[in-house]
Amino acid sequence: MAPGEEADIVIASLVRSNPNGSVGFLKEPERINVLLSRARHGLILIGNATHLLHAKSKEAQHHWGTVIGALERTGSVLRGLPAKCQVHGTEVLLNNVAAFQEHAPQGGCNLQCGKQLPCGHVCELHCHPNDLEHQHVKCAKLVYQFCSSERISGAANSYNPASLGHFKCRCSADSKEACPTCIEIRKISDSELAALQKLEQAKLEEQRRAAVKQAQLQSKIQQLEKEQQALEAARTARQQEVKLELEAARLEKEVSRQVHQGAKELAAWEAEERLKSQADTAAADVAAIDMAEQQAKEREARQAMLQKEAQLQEQLAAARKRMQVERANVDRQLQAIENKKARKQQEAALQQTNVAGGLTTQDFPTVGVARAIFSGLHSTAVRY
Repeated sequence: MAPGEEADIVIASLVRSNPNGSVGFLKEPERINVLLSRARHGLILIGNATHLLHAKSKEAQHHWGTVIGALERTGSVLRGLPAKCQVHGTEVLLNNVAAFQEHAPQGGCNLQCGKQLPCGHVCELHCHPNDLEHQHVKCAKLVYQFCSSERISGAANSYNPASLGHFKCRCSADSKEACPTCIEIRKISDSELAALQKLEQAKLEEQRRAAVKQAQLQSKIQQLEKEQQALEAARTARQQEVKLELEAARLEKEVSRQVHQGAKELAAWEAEERLKSQADTAAADVAAIDMAEQQAKEREARQAMLQKEAQLQEQLAAARKRMQVERANVDRQLQAIENKKARKQQEAALQQTNVAGGLTTQDFPTVGVARAIFSGLHSTAVRY
């Protein structure tokens, strides 16, 4: 309530009740005056009168002694909350929590309502003045009937109990309550559908793993092929490098001979030519020896490269063979999943037919024989 605001009826709690005798702001006359002057027609104070009369504050004892004394003289102090049933006129004094539950369990008195509900039954609740039109009351009477689903198709005009829906028991107020049997059938269908979806997810997961494995093997094959090409390129480059080194050495010696040859005296030319011939012969011998050593080194290098290339070929063949084995394993697993999925679908169809029909071999022998024949055919189909 805002400051200065009034109301026709005011219900206030005095909030102070403790063994210390403390009353807080209830000792202030201004607060007491505001509290007592807010109601136009009726004021209900809920509190501990004894505590206020024996408060530790003398000021509080004086003010509340005056107020409570005036109320007692007019018979306005009670040991509880007076209540009167708006429907039956019953009067009671509610002095504790249990009294509310005992005398006013539904907001009225503890007499039975007894009015007729829209369904035709009598309301068995205690008096409830807050809903006299029974808009929020549901009848708890049990009604037995068949649901609207048809189990067996038959003649339209012939009465056949088996052609009615599932037998169920419901509350009278719950006319639109779902059939428990239909709900159970739906749960079975949903469970089988979830199992099939799980199998499909497992199949997709296996396919994904197979694709990843295949991609990994393909990547490894490409890497080995690149390494093989790199080795071939290195061998070719080394051969060219050796040829260039030999040509450079020859030219270097030729240039060295031309530099040291010089213009010597014509008289010594013949001797020089002879010496040159001897030097050429020696150089040729050395070159032949170098060439033989170089060729031996090249042969060793080629042999090592050929051996490494053979090893790479073996690794490549082994990788391809492993990929083929992995692919065959994945195909077998996928086939097993497909077979399991087919069996689940057949079992789900047979189970749904049994539950929806509600038939047994004892009730209808011909249906039991047909089911036995269908089961035999199903097991034979699965075996083959």
